[in-house]
Amino acid sequence: MEERLRGQLHQALKSKDALRAGTLRMMIAALTNKEKETGKPIDKQDAYKVFQSMLRKSDDAVNQYQKAKRLDLAQKEM
Repeated sequence: MEERLRGQLHQALKSKDALRAGTLRMMIAALTNKEKETGKPIDKQDAYKVFQSMLRKSDDAVNQYQKAKRLDLAQKEM
């Protein structure tokens, strides 16, 4: 899975899609961190759990920004 993400990152960098490249970098970093934490390769099920956790954190951040009336940051997080 990480190889596939790295390929997509390469394409995003070639097309100068900064948002997509940043998102892919975060996904790769999260997978790498989880792999180092567990000490074993990540399978698809673990990868999906990591990505779900990332989505949950992003949703929480958007809610916090909206409560603080920081719509600019909420929009950026979406």
